[in-house]
Amino acid sequence: MSLCQEKELNLNIQSAKLSSLGPGSSAMVVSIPEHPLLYSLGLRPGKIIQCCGCQLFGGPLMIKTGDRQVALSKIIAEKIIVDII
Repeated sequence: MSLCQEKELNLNIQSAKLSSLGPGSSAMVVSIPEHPLLYSLGLRPGKIIQCCGCQLFGGPLMIKTGDRQVALSKIIAEKIIVDII
């Protein structure tokens, strides 16, 4: 037996569109579309976000990034790819 044993790390990372997250779900941003306001809202690749909810009838998606809560249109949320945590 060796002093150091390696264990296989099994990561079940699942990529999805931001719009498909349910309330309370957390995810890491993988890619965002070209949009001048997304970086200023705190959305950038590598950032951890949490879905707070979605408004009815195709309304905005509410997310939390850091201390900030942001509303995103469904059209923009469809273009943001995340890894579900």
